[in-house]
Amino acid sequence: EAVDELATALSDKQAEVRKQAAIALGKLGPKSKPAAEELIRVLTDSDVREAARRALTQIGPPAIDSLLVSVDDQQRWFDVSRVVMKIDPQKAKQAGLDKATVDNLPALQLVLHDLTRPSEELAAAANSLALLGTDGTAVLIEAFQSEQVARVAYEAFAKGAADAVPALAAALRHESPQVRA
Repeated sequence: EAVDELATALSDKQAEVRKQAAIALGKLGPKSKPAAEELIRVLTDSDVREAARRALTQIGPPAIDSLLVSVDDQQRWFDVSRVVMKIDPQKAKQAGLDKATVDNLPALQLVLHDLTRPSEELAAAANSLALLGTDGTAVLIEAFQSEQVARVAYEAFAKGAADAVPALAAALRHESPQVRA
């Protein structure tokens, strides 16, 4: 019953109530499995995201099935994959969550431009994009147009996808001075 009430509180209008509900569900650990889907739902809520990820990790293996069902949701892919990697790296690898693919470009682009996220997450998304070859490189070049994200995109290039060099050279010849900068 407490789990149901806490799961309901994840929809409260007040961010602090939602966050505290997620924290409480995490403290209950595996007993909070019935709330896993609601915790996954709030992964798109920047006020609760981190607490929801921690709670799902604390629920542990009982949350895996719910997490894997939601892996095709591009708005949640990044967070879901990180949680599954923490809970069960082997299952994450079996599900293809250990490395981003071209199919994850929309998810990585969403994370890269989500300035409510910590800089480590922006960097992780940018680094994953750099490893995806020309498709990921195109997203990073586009990110140069955003002042807030350009630095992270540059650092991903600097770390080194060798196949990104031709695309970076093309960006330096781009008609827009913002892109060239």
